[in-house]
Amino acid sequence: MKKLILLFAALCCMAMANAEEFTLDGIRYNVTGTNPNTVEVMNYGYSGDIVIPATVTNGDTEYSVTSIYPGAFWGCAGLTSVSLPEGLKSIGNNAFQNSGITGALTIPNTVTDIGGFAFYGCSNLISVSLPNELKSIEGHTFYGCTGLQSVSFPEKLQSIKEYAFSGCGITGAITIPSTVTEIYYYAFQECSNLTSVSLPKGLKSIELYTFYKCTDLQSVSFPEELQSIGNFAFMGCTNLQNVSFPERLQSIGIETFMNCTSLTSVTIPSTVTKIGVSAFDGTTNLKEVLVYSDNLTIENGIWSEASVWSTTIPTYVTGNSFEKYRSGIFKDYTVKLLSDADNIGDVLKNFTDISDEEINAIKALLKVRDTLGAKQSGPAVRVTDKDGKEVILYSPKNVEYFKVKK
Repeated sequence: MKKLILLFAALCCMAMANAEEFTLDGIRYNVTGTNPNTVEVMNYGYSGDIVIPATVTNGDTEYSVTSIYPGAFWGCAGLTSVSLPEGLKSIGNNAFQNSGITGALTIPNTVTDIGGFAFYGCSNLISVSLPNELKSIEGHTFYGCTGLQSVSFPEKLQSIKEYAFSGCGITGAITIPSTVTEIYYYAFQECSNLTSVSLPKGLKSIELYTFYKCTDLQSVSFPEELQSIGNFAFMGCTNLQNVSFPERLQSIGIETFMNCTSLTSVTIPSTVTKIGVSAFDGTTNLKEVLVYSDNLTIENGIWSEASVWSTTIPTYVTGNSFEKYRSGIFKDYTVKLLSDADNIGDVLKNFTDISDEEINAIKALLKVRDTLGAKQSGPAVRVTDKDGKEVILYSPKNVEYFKVKK
């Protein structure tokens, strides 16, 4: 019984120690542990410039400052700056949400955990240097930081969660570390000053709305491993000038590049099997679409229409899919045959009296003269070799319209 009483007393003492709070130099602390002695920074209505020390002494006991309590600086509009100590390990959820913290912030490399919403709505924050050991940027961490112009991403980062930088003022180009394998939905939506993005090599999917309405975004470097681009991912990126999809890409979502008015040409790789309705709708400067996939399907979702870009835009397809597409998913489009597809050469080589020189000339001229697939009755291309032999290519309904005249 005596041992139980002593044990109970010891536990009570530990609980009291862990619940101990004290204030020093305008900062409120709560004891979080003994042996080692640690404290966390608590909420206190802070303002001005705050310098959090690495260690504090209360009575005869020295404590290490290892964490910032959730919401500790929430709504502290008068807060102008905060200096975080080396040895700090975690920043809690909502820790600086809607605070007035201004200018640059360096988060110590000892920090391994930053909670969601930690800097939500810090509109005066200009730049952030994230700690080297940080592996995840949680959801809404920098949401609405409209003044945030630059971010230093840690080299060990693995994931960027939902809305992490939504509505931020990130300016210019960013390179996301190669270690990142997950970028969640809405992560960079409405970052209107972002001009260029280099995505990590291990990223396999871009989620919905990830770069929605990044209106200054001009270029995106897609990784080779990318397999899918989600719905609305680049919708409203009005300055996006070109996209070069990787050969492993399999699907492009609904309205993914809708209203990307600066796009002039799009190439759909042979690996793509699904493309969403209105994926390129509203791309008013799009001049052509080159479709190398022979097995493309259109995902309608809840929409009744089935167009993916304007039906007036020339849609170039391979010889293998020409008839199928022209009477199928692209029946209302201006469908033409790709001039650089290998199968054109294969078709022409069936005529033994056509030289390689003539084949190359035909392949070069088809697209330039913009005739193949057009509704016309006369010859589309005439090529004459050195011996005076003419090759006449008529507007094709099928390969039988390739004719040779001696």
